[in-house]
Amino acid sequence: LPPRGLAPRNLWCPHCLREDKEAGRSPYFRLAWEVGPVKACHQHKSKLVDTCPHCGQRHVRHHGGVVVPGWCTRCGGFLGEGESAAAEPHDLWVARQVEDWIANQSNQMAVLDADTVLITLNTLIVGLDGGQYTRFAKRLGLAKSVVHGWLRKGGLPSLDAYLAMAGHAGLSLNHVLRGDLADWEPHGTEVQLGIEFDLLAGGKRETPRQHDWGAIRGELERLLKLPEPISVAEAGRRLGIDD
Repeated sequence: LPPRGLAPRNLWCPHCLREDKEAGRSPYFRLAWEVGPVKACHQHKSKLVDTCPHCGQRHVRHHGGVVVPGWCTRCGGFLGEGESAAAEPHDLWVARQVEDWIANQSNQMAVLDADTVLITLNTLIVGLDGGQYTRFAKRLGLAKSVVHGWLRKGGLPSLDAYLAMAGHAGLSLNHVLRGDLADWEPHGTEVQLGIEFDLLAGGKRETPRQHDWGAIRGELERLLKLPEPISVAEAGRRLGIDD
């Protein structure tokens, strides 16, 4: 898989962390939370969160000099004490597919070669759209040049693209990534699962944070007068802004 779109978004499930603590286990970050497309916890049917329930700061899961999984790197509060909203059906489906894919990694004997990837793509394009790769690209919400690059230039689909293929074909992510389509029977151009797929839209950009730079400058002046000097990174942590 190409790395684009795989980076995690610093999310967690408070219910999982709380259950770890209540069971006497050390809270830990699930591997599925480290995969970019995952926005939900399939076990608890809830959205993953990114804001500390104590200090209200974001990006606090592991952005710090000292990280204790399950505790905020800004204020030290337990991240499992927050709540989260119910997840959308398509986000739950994605979470389940990625969790199963991770669980089956030990059963994958080798990385798929380029020929298998190409055969898989051609099989899906023929089965879903009669061999018309432009229609297939439109189905996935991609430019036709992207799919052409997969077919003619040896490009690799992203994980988001593989998820969309699996959803439209009524297959699991594991089946598509393994190229295991021998028993697959296409059913025309209908989306096979009764949920809406918006896996490649990228979503709306978050509203930029508004900073009171006058107050920040004043606080920096105060920090400069501390008897013990602190690092720029520590100053950023205290002010809640990037270095």
